[in-house]
Order: sequence, then C-alpha cells, then structure tokens
Amino acid sequence: MATLSRYQLRNPKTADTYPKDADIFPHWASWKAMRELDDKIHWEEIGRALTRCLRIAELEKGINRIRQARAAPDCLTHDPEVTGSNPVPATQSVGRNLRLG
Repeated sequence: MATLSRYQLRNPKTADTYPKDADIFPHWASWKAMRELDDKIHWEEIGRALTRCLRIAELEKGINRIRQARAAPDCLTHDPEVTGSNPVPATQSVGRNLRLG
C-alpha cells in the first residue's frame, strides 16, 4: 500500500493541470475501489467513474456509482454520470469478468 499511495495525481509536474485541493492518489484509489467491488474492476469503470474523482472525499461516490451501475440489468449503459457521452452496449459485459489480484 505504501507504493500505491506514493504517487499523488497533483504533483509538482502536474500542479497547473489540477485544482489546488486535488488530493487523490490514483493507484491507491483504483486498488481501494477494486477491493470494495468484489475484487473486480474494469478499465472502463476506472475511466468513466474513478477518474472523475480528484479528491479523496469524492472516491466513495465514484465507487457507489460503479456499484449501482453494476446492479442495473443493462450494466453501465443507463447512467450518464458513469458513461459520459459514450454509452456501453448492453451486450457488453463491463466490470463483471475482469478479476484483479
């Protein structure tokens, strides 16, 4: 965990890119989300929900979005908060078959 929490999104090289209060550690956040989501996560879930979290305080909301989307019969196709402008086809199994760790 020490290695995962070593790299903060907002750092000296990216300080101008992110808000001053951005405090998320992306590798740690992805690992935490995976552990809370039955040890499974898909890259689209990371890209569509977790990358919107720039603050640690927002992470639980992102994890809950994934959890709710997975519970829907059509998976990630229904929630524009998660899918953004590119909905996932209902026939595509997203985040259900990829197991990490």
